[in-house]
Amino acid sequence: MEFTAENVENVVNQFYSDIGQQKSINIWLTTAQSSSAAWTFSWQLLSIEKSPEVQFFGASTLYLKISRFWAEVPVNDYDSLRGRLVELISTYAGGGPRIILTRVCLALSAFVLNTIPAVWPDAVPAIIQAFQPENFHLLNATQVCCALLETLKVIPEEFLTCQMASSRRGIVRHELRAGLSHVLPLLYQVLSQTTCPESVSREALKCFSSWVQFGIPMLEDEGLIKLVIQALHREELFDIAVDALVNVFLHSDTHRYPACIMKLLPLILDTESLLNRVIQENDEEKCTGLFKLLVAIGENHSRLLVENTLLQSVNKINVLQLVNLILRCNNMPGYFSVDESCSDLPFSFWYVLQDDIISADPEHFRVYSETFRPIYARLVDVFLHKVQYPPDEQYLTWGAEEKEQFRCYRQDVSDTIMYAYNILRELLLGHLCTSLSLIIADPMQQNKWQMIEAILLAVEAVADSVDVSDEQYLPQVFALLPQIPFTNLKLITTALDTVGAYAEWINCHSSVLPGVIPLLLHGIGNPEVAPSATMALKDIVSDCQLQMKQFAFQILHPCQVGGEGLHIDFNKKSSHDVLFPA
Repeated sequence: MEFTAENVENVVNQFYSDIGQQKSINIWLTTAQSSSAAWTFSWQLLSIEKSPEVQFFGASTLYLKISRFWAEVPVNDYDSLRGRLVELISTYAGGGPRIILTRVCLALSAFVLNTIPAVWPDAVPAIIQAFQPENFHLLNATQVCCALLETLKVIPEEFLTCQMASSRRGIVRHELRAGLSHVLPLLYQVLSQTTCPESVSREALKCFSSWVQFGIPMLEDEGLIKLVIQALHREELFDIAVDALVNVFLHSDTHRYPACIMKLLPLILDTESLLNRVIQENDEEKCTGLFKLLVAIGENHSRLLVENTLLQSVNKINVLQLVNLILRCNNMPGYFSVDESCSDLPFSFWYVLQDDIISADPEHFRVYSETFRPIYARLVDVFLHKVQYPPDEQYLTWGAEEKEQFRCYRQDVSDTIMYAYNILRELLLGHLCTSLSLIIADPMQQNKWQMIEAILLAVEAVADSVDVSDEQYLPQVFALLPQIPFTNLKLITTALDTVGAYAEWINCHSSVLPGVIPLLLHGIGNPEVAPSATMALKDIVSDCQLQMKQFAFQILHPCQVGGEGLHIDFNKKSSHDVLFPA
């Protein structure tokens, strides 16, 4: 069948009406798009009276031809093609489907990337000049402005996704970066108008977010960034403004403007009242947006923030306010994966922050530690609450995915507690030891197995960091183990994992073994926790062979009983020799 506009239109309509034949129809349509006839029928399918499905296929075909079949365009046709594209944009800007307008704008962006700079050296300012109200008598100013902003927005997006030789990409990037000097003043002019329609403001923010990839000269465009921050307080613009600002503060170029970042920080912190409100309203979408912004600033500019705490100043106050706001993200109410899904956002921030602190020279490290130690201590307390399991009857209602996400979350918390240990050191162990002893000593608290389990999880988390010579807190922790009322399998599992994690330390402090062995034996005898008990026993036997020989026959019987289901022949070799080789 010939690739005429009429035939293609009929096949497109058939594609949407005959689901059973869509695969074969799609092959035919794809072949049509690759044909030379597509340069003709694509324009005809974009006639305003066609159906949206036909128009979309026509716009997609036109974009495909310009982006991937550019070599087929005669040089003499460049100017006319550009003119027809601008005219087509004006047609759909006047009331056609928005999705078609976007596809046509993408076609013009592909034209720009193919012709800049040799054929069309001033493409960006030329587009801005072309899309002026006086040039489109059938459109109002708002329609023209939205069409211009949509066209500008998709140019960087197309640059990110298009196929282009690396040498060519460098040239085009340089030209588009130069275009910032035309785009950003335009966006400032649009956003600074108090009577600017919402639709235009939204398009301007999207356009700003798109062009950020080329780097924003923050000193020259500080006023524009302030306008974007102000947009956070407008309900209808919040989401777009957050995304734009996250892109700004994550860009590597922003490191060149430390003074500007510290100057803008108070404006970001002014959103705290907004944050309080959305938390109270349980608006997790907005909570996530604000926390993403705060974390982006903290994580990408951690060293700058830390350095600004050396002296007592307004900057130090602002930095601590920012860090405490990020801490609130970790402390979101409810169980992660079930009640909330944003408290995992700051994990990387806490790692980067402690890394910048501990890598500082000794004099500065002392100041930084004194400043941030209380914050990390509060962070640990937050984690001790957040990692707690819900009551068993509630946990049983969770789905498999929710349980897996919570498991991964607890692992991330463990890693972050390990980073906190680098700042808190013995203070962390002391706090965990004191908390555990207080719970065990209080009969009213002993049934709160979740808190005990959380403390043991934290003790396990720092096992690789604690010195094997520690004699201040770990002996107390292990002395408390036999006093714990093990009423829950999750608690037993974590206790066993903790014991195994400290096998090397136990080798140097074998006096704790009499209190540990009964727990291991209890675990081996319970099929549900036997894997953790077995691994813990394996680690201890490996590291404490000489010390464990006195417990050999105490251990062998339950091991033989537990091994019967595994068909282990203990008669082939002495089980004493298996566990405790000479």
